[in-house]
Amino acid sequence: MKKEVMIFFILLMMLSFPANAQWYFDSNEVTANIRITSDTEILPLAASHKVEYVGVNMTFFPKAYPNQEIIYFETEPDAELLGESLKFRIEEPDEKNLAFTLNADIKSTNSIIKVKGKIKFPVSGIPEGLAAYTKPSKTIDSDNPDIIRMASRIAGGEDDLYSVVYKIGDWTKSNINYNLSTLNAKTSQTAGWVLQNRQGVCDELTALFIAMLRSLGIPAKFISGLAYTNSPLFDEGWGSHGWAEVYFPGYGWIPYDVTYGQFGFVDPTHFKFKESIDPDEGSTFYEWRGSNVNLFTKPLDIKTRLIKHEGYASPVLNLKTSAAKGSVGFGSYNLIEAEISNPNDFYYATEVFLSKPDEVGITGAKGVSVLLLPKSSKKVFWIMSVNENLNDNFLYTMPIAVSTYNNFTSTVSFKAGSKEISYSLSDIEKLAGQKEEESQKKESASLQFACNAEKSQFYIGENNSVICRMKNLGNVYIGDLSVCYSDRCITEQLGISQEKEVLFDLKEGDVGKHEASVIARNSQISKAEFITFELLDIPKIEIKDVNIPSNATYGGSVAFSIRLAKKSFSDPLNLSMKFWQNGIAREFRLARLVHDKDFEFTIDGERLKSGSNMFVAEVLYKDGNGNIYEEKKEYLIELVGLTFGQKTKVFFYQFGLKIAYLDIKTLVIMFIVASIAFILTLLYTFRPDKEEEGMIEDEIKAGHPKPRHIYTVDGADDAAGDEVGEGVDEGKIGAGKIGK
Repeated sequence: MKKEVMIFFILLMMLSFPANAQWYFDSNEVTANIRITSDTEILPLAASHKVEYVGVNMTFFPKAYPNQEIIYFETEPDAELLGESLKFRIEEPDEKNLAFTLNADIKSTNSIIKVKGKIKFPVSGIPEGLAAYTKPSKTIDSDNPDIIRMASRIAGGEDDLYSVVYKIGDWTKSNINYNLSTLNAKTSQTAGWVLQNRQGVCDELTALFIAMLRSLGIPAKFISGLAYTNSPLFDEGWGSHGWAEVYFPGYGWIPYDVTYGQFGFVDPTHFKFKESIDPDEGSTFYEWRGSNVNLFTKPLDIKTRLIKHEGYASPVLNLKTSAAKGSVGFGSYNLIEAEISNPNDFYYATEVFLSKPDEVGITGAKGVSVLLLPKSSKKVFWIMSVNENLNDNFLYTMPIAVSTYNNFTSTVSFKAGSKEISYSLSDIEKLAGQKEEESQKKESASLQFACNAEKSQFYIGENNSVICRMKNLGNVYIGDLSVCYSDRCITEQLGISQEKEVLFDLKEGDVGKHEASVIARNSQISKAEFITFELLDIPKIEIKDVNIPSNATYGGSVAFSIRLAKKSFSDPLNLSMKFWQNGIAREFRLARLVHDKDFEFTIDGERLKSGSNMFVAEVLYKDGNGNIYEEKKEYLIELVGLTFGQKTKVFFYQFGLKIAYLDIKTLVIMFIVASIAFILTLLYTFRPDKEEEGMIEDEIKAGHPKPRHIYTVDGADDAAGDEVGEGVDEGKIGAGKIGK
């Protein structure tokens, strides 16, 4: 038998979390071994040649910085550390291949520079030593008119430096496609080229970010080093990487990695090697002195090995997730809302990622970047779509998870079923706009507003109402508040702490589940309430697809089936399905008929009576108001080909069956009636004979009674030899012998 309803749970562990708790992001400290090797080959240009020395000047290697500690450092051959350079010098080499190696253990700490106060934009008072970081360079062409125009457009109207830098970084990440194909170029593309072509690798994305900042007078520099990634684009987790640092007056240089979406911080796998004005600066320089020789150089080979990760960087944000609609139909849209709160006294930016099951699609990107001012909160939204080709017999539970970079996750779920309300993309976009308007009108929180339908379910023709209750929770008068349902609006005024109730007649519409909105709005307030109700039709059941044979034989069996077909949107309730066979009923009960239901029976031919047998299918059911409805159908089956003996068996079986199916009350009544009849029969049988009683009385009175002859039941004479009378009164039989 087909299952009517099943709930399909999709486990949260099956979801993919882009920022799920990972050591490379959440560790407090990460320690790794970094080994840099390379070699150069001496190429003689003549038979007579000479090499006095070969020198290698490296600027790309791990160094100590405020959040970075060098634990172990060794070179082969010995090298001299001079400022930002590491210099190898090999005197009079006697081999053609000259190798050099750096082996270091480095520890990075997960930290963030806490900007607590607003820094005015445009910036002023930049130290003279930082002027170079505000000017164009080889690939960072910040004087490009297109770059200037775009940066000014993004920053327009902002007076907060942190917000400007965040907006530039977010725009770069969202609008420039990360494309490894640009690595084929011998040098990095210019920032102007990246802006025009909207693609690039990490160096080029960072160059555009820096160029737009410099065009606005904000100092920014290029950082190169190593970082870890779990991206499938890379065979190895560790690799060379580039990001930026931005100067904030009063706080110093703050890291920004637009490729990773880390604004104002970088994760602890970022090992910093070099600071530069332009990403195209060389990192390794070779020099030699000799005659008739040249050098063939090779790229640096960098190997990174994780030693350990320790501690846990605790979350700094709060996150709450909700679904706008608790249930939707197949093919419907829904809105997921995440409220991110920053309880700290400093700025914090993060990406918020959404994870979902395969049965749910998403309109737009899974990740949304958010900047939170100190002690502030912000809401972000995702529009989801449910697959329309799901199984109608299943009610799905769709789990959604929202995660931040700081390993904080919040989950929510909504249901999807074939009978639920479906929302169009336009419906959900309007809802998102309403929620955005509500968050922008700060006084909305001062209005307590709740609406509901008087009856969540009602039948066609019944009256129903929408009841809205509102209260002024604020400390100012709320005036000209327009409360609208459908095409009807009521204007109300609410004093401080005042409560009011508004009533609307609920419009019926089509049969099924519905949602209606009531919006309260004025210039400072916008609040929306959504009420759900279900309009029901009169329940209807049809008895159909009856399969009953017209004839049956005594030795065979009768198989038949009946379907109860649901012919209404509303569910028939408290069903009683009776199948009558020759006045004897079989009964089945159902609390609710959700889908068509089949009933199958098998009856032996021996249980039928000779000739026509009446079968009656009868179903009684109710609606939600207790009204009773009935559906009935009758069918005949002929029992044929009976022998005399079979007819006799059928007769006694039917007689016994009728007795067996009598209820206790009927049996008690029959017993009482039979008992009374039996007693009356006994009384009638043994009543005295009136004529005989009179003769005996006369004889007694005369003093000479005559002998009477009484006979036994077997008619035998007694031992004394009684006379045998010639006549005996019929029906008078003695119980024994009596002497003369």
